[in-house]
Amino acid sequence: MGLGLFKKRTAEEKAQRKKDRQFAKAMKKKQRAYKKHISKNQTSKEKRKKFINRVKNFATGIGKAGIQVAKKTWNSPNTALGVTFGATLYGVGKLGYWTGVFDDNPSIDFGNNAIQFHDIPFAGAMTLGNSILYGPGYKENKNNEHLNGSPSGYTIGMEEGKHTQQGDILGPLYFPAHIAGGISSVFRNKSSQFKKGTKSDLWHQNNFMELGPMQGNIFKY
Repeated sequence: MGLGLFKKRTAEEKAQRKKDRQFAKAMKKKQRAYKKHISKNQTSKEKRKKFINRVKNFATGIGKAGIQVAKKTWNSPNTALGVTFGATLYGVGKLGYWTGVFDDNPSIDFGNNAIQFHDIPFAGAMTLGNSILYGPGYKENKNNEHLNGSPSGYTIGMEEGKHTQQGDILGPLYFPAHIAGGISSVFRNKSSQFKKGTKSDLWHQNNFMELGPMQGNIFKY
């Protein structure tokens, strides 16, 4: 009886251990399946998040591009005048350079929110829409820190770039605003914002359309 009972218990224990192993194996399988499910859901969420971000970035890019197109279109009458004027002086400058009349060889590039005409004759530094004209004595990278508020390393090209932004905002109203600012400047004293010893002509000395860009701003604040 004792031996039979022992064998019976041993068989039951073996059966129980087998069940325990099967149960543990089943639990591990369920855990792996659960982790796989969670991972799959996380991957799906990440994919959805990435897709949504791509859509947002695309929409933002389209929006920004649309705004830029609208600005350039609004400013296009000024730009057309500037390109015509710049191209004409560019041609004159090239011809003069080839014939030895002028020492500077004109060039064209893009920068500062504009098409830029460099070293063209009969010009100072002038912005017309999204076009900038530089005369031989007015290099794009020439220092332009004339006001107390001018940023360090500020150049003529940077200032002219601010004028293009004025045109992007004002469009056809840019010239009337600039003329009004220039005329008012003639009858006003030189702005106290100019650094001591800095020379200024009547048009620039207190022109609200000039003082802002000379300080690195679009408009005078």
